[in-house]
Amino acid sequence: MTQYRIYSVGREGQVLGPAQVIECADDAEALREAHQLLNGPDLEVWDDARLVHRLRQARSPDAARSST
Repeated sequence: MTQYRIYSVGREGQVLGPAQVIECADDAEALREAHQLLNGPDLEVWDDARLVHRLRQARSPDAARSST
């Protein structure tokens, strides 16, 4: 099993808090676990110093317009 770290990140890529550590057999399992946590900011999944994937929160067109 490999330890993966999941970070919540802001729109500018800043880390928003401490990582959540999960143990998974492989990248695919880590991404499935991360998808279940995706309910707010974007998430980055890391395996040591390797970025596995950045999961982006779906943003509606209305939300994008109201932020400008």
